[in-house]
Amino acid sequence: MLDEAQKKVFSVMLEELQQEFPDFVDFQTPGEKFNREELQYKRKALFRFQDEIGRHGISDHIRRGKGKEILKKLGSILTLDLSDFSEWKSTFGSKNSDIVPVFQALLAVTNREYEGPQTLDLLFEAIENRSLDASWACLSTSLWALNPREYFPIKISDIRHLADRFGLALPSGSPTPESYDELMAFGYYFRDLLAELKPKDWIDVQSFFWSVGRRTMPEK
Repeated sequence: MLDEAQKKVFSVMLEELQQEFPDFVDFQTPGEKFNREELQYKRKALFRFQDEIGRHGISDHIRRGKGKEILKKLGSILTLDLSDFSEWKSTFGSKNSDIVPVFQALLAVTNREYEGPQTLDLLFEAIENRSLDASWACLSTSLWALNPREYFPIKISDIRHLADRFGLALPSGSPTPESYDELMAFGYYFRDLLAELKPKDWIDVQSFFWSVGRRTMPEK
């Protein structure tokens, strides 16, 4: 339940969005500009991922030990202006012997509903066992691509900024099962905020807080 201060913050955010996208009404009528700049390219990226590789393609590459091919394909499809290829290598490794088991774990954890930190334990164990440094952007985008009902892409600086505006503190540092769960909880919180705007999926929700977040980030 939102208190009055939080309701005011959200009202200001909606005004900020509509200043940038004047024809935005809600997610059923997002307007041409919001649809073009925030929604279409993400839906196209998700379709392209599913069409060009998807879960079955990743499984096939894993079976053949072709981890680098997985990374090359995902890095070309799923960057979404969030990351560069070096972050994909730091998250998943640069050798087949590292990439393959991490993606095996990724397939396993995305083959079920998200039920809390323990859902991602297997994935983080695979990353930690290979001394890899997971990027919020690469990890979240890969989880989203493989299970878009449960996950959403994360631009961590934007989300932390939004949480600050609501008086909520999100964890610092690299992702862990516990800190990822806090980000998921904030996603659910924000999805509930947007209920009256009728979001269809996580792309709608993420596009709202990404758009508002990056446009209102304080200058460094």
